[in-house]
Amino acid sequence: MASPGPVQTSTSSTPGNAPAGTIDSSTYATVKSRMAAAILVVGLLAGFTSGASTVRHLEADAADPDAFLATGGASAATAQTISGASLNGATGTATLRQARNVTLTFSSSTDWDATTAVVTGKGVDGEHTTESLSIPNNGNATVTGSVLFTSVTSIYVPAQTGTGGTFTAGFGSMLGPINAAAAGVVAFENTRASANYAVAEMAPVVSQGRVWVDSETAAFEGAPVYVRMVAGEGESLGAVRHTPDSTDCALLRGARFAKTIAAAGRTLVELNLP
Repeated sequence: MASPGPVQTSTSSTPGNAPAGTIDSSTYATVKSRMAAAILVVGLLAGFTSGASTVRHLEADAADPDAFLATGGASAATAQTISGASLNGATGTATLRQARNVTLTFSSSTDWDATTAVVTGKGVDGEHTTESLSIPNNGNATVTGSVLFTSVTSIYVPAQTGTGGTFTAGFGSMLGPINAAAAGVVAFENTRASANYAVAEMAPVVSQGRVWVDSETAAFEGAPVYVRMVAGEGESLGAVRHTPDSTDCALLRGARFAKTIAAAGRTLVELNLP
């Protein structure tokens, strides 16, 4: 298993031809060796895998309409609160690695009335969170929430006309901030023949300090940093930008742009990750 060699840290605060992933020598930097779970590209953000022992460029989980409640959700003549083992989806009541919005998918049935369901759980920072979602008359719709949850502990459904309607509960495409999942930016090494890192190689990852990156957008000093977690053609997982790009990017807490640029291109990001 290869170990990382010397990391280039001698660049000034003017980028010149410094490659993405080069550490700015004008500030202190913390660089940690991390094992690659997949190919790592220098200058892009890497995050921890589920076991936290290896890193990769993080990709958002696809929306899952029955992650919290897969079976057994049904209309009833009396009000009901679904919780505990009854939340039987693949996620159930477990904590998500990244906060997501909730979706409720209702079958087409005259037993669904125009009422309000209430989802209860924990928010981005573990705080108690609720959201009221409107059940449409006759169902036949997916209702999409806008509140970010890291877990769901209960779903309240008011009394309905009858017992013929069914529903599932899951998460949508909104992405909450990257918190503990973020490891840092993969650093450039000037002694390597290959700029990138293969699976099982040890890579230097910058968790604190300033590092040069390529931003997808213009940015200004002090602006928040968003990280791409859904990549289409011509895009790269782990790339940074100033705006969230719909639901394809997540806010990187503990990071900010440290240099203003008028258009997409090379700039500095300052990291202060755990």
